[in-house]
Amino acid sequence: MTELRRIPDDYGMAFLTTGWRITKKHYEVMLGTSLIILLVVIALSLVPYLGLLASIPALFLGIGQMRIVRGLVEGRKVQVGEIFYIFQDQKLLNQLMPLALSGVAIAALQFGVTRLTASSSFFTMVGSLINMFLMLAWVALTAFSGPLIAFRGHSFSDSIDMNIQSTTLNWWPLLLFAFILLGFAFICTVLFFLPVIFIFLPTMFAASYLCYGSMFEGLDVVALSQMFEDKPL
Repeated sequence: MTELRRIPDDYGMAFLTTGWRITKKHYEVMLGTSLIILLVVIALSLVPYLGLLASIPALFLGIGQMRIVRGLVEGRKVQVGEIFYIFQDQKLLNQLMPLALSGVAIAALQFGVTRLTASSSFFTMVGSLINMFLMLAWVALTAFSGPLIAFRGHSFSDSIDMNIQSTTLNWWPLLLFAFILLGFAFICTVLFFLPVIFIFLPTMFAASYLCYGSMFEGLDVVALSQMFEDKPL
């Protein structure tokens, strides 16, 4: 039974700072897994129409990376290859397929909206707003579905219900976390984009697990931050 927790408001910032501490302490693993996800998504996106399916491997690899972060939090020795563990479990693949297909459906809808609204700059702006709404709605409904299915054994429909409950209960720290991530991404992008790859992405993936773990697995992010804090020599 998964119990949903009301997290403190200051966790919005703690996710990022603790995520960075985890990333810094295990940088090779975090950077390596982030690069794998990035390269797979870019490679698929370069192939016409195949890019619509990029969300499927990104989902599976993202859950694999969450498993790695979970292992680091638990003090377990991890390997970069664990990012592929979903592909080795046919039963888990089947359980995650509805979530993966929902991502493809959203991508297809966005592609259709873009094509239909490309006739003028006004309709292009309207199409961009529609696509942003579609993405936000999908994220709100499925943000934590992957780990809830993979780590807690929930069904896709149950995970949607738990996403709605968690968003309703923790809307302020989650909103704060989203704004902090956007600001962090903007700063990294302004700094010649390289920090996006080498700092933002691995930290974001670590912080995303902490966000999930704090709400659904009772993770104490403040205590965890102290555990990964650099100790003076």
